[in-house]
Amino acid sequence: MADGNLFALEFYRQDVAPSQNYVPIEIVPGVTEVVMPRSGSVIAMSAAGSAARTAGWASFSLFRNGVMMSGCSVYLDSTTPQYSYLTLAKGTKTFAAGDKLSIRVNSDANLAPTTIDACVVVWLSI
Repeated sequence: MADGNLFALEFYRQDVAPSQNYVPIEIVPGVTEVVMPRSGSVIAMSAAGSAARTAGWASFSLFRNGVMMSGCSVYLDSTTPQYSYLTLAKGTKTFAAGDKLSIRVNSDANLAPTTIDACVVVWLSI
């Protein structure tokens, strides 16, 4: 286990709406946070939309215990309209056993189409 084990947390949002302000998205229906059973680090994030956005933008940010983790966001925007990813060096974005992780969506007023479903995957090494 020198490198740790790789785990993926998948969060979903149906019909990402314009003008969202860091609204939690679900990992399963009705659940927006996951408690970490051990310490570890975030090593990557990815986002996929069911369609390419044609206007505006949406960001998906990782929160630890209700606080946004700096540098842990993926975007659907003019550069990455349908798919986006971020890689992080192991050990730079850490969490402890008992910490709660969640994803929250933020979007501008011009986001279109408003029927984009989004999946955000957080890759962890623990």
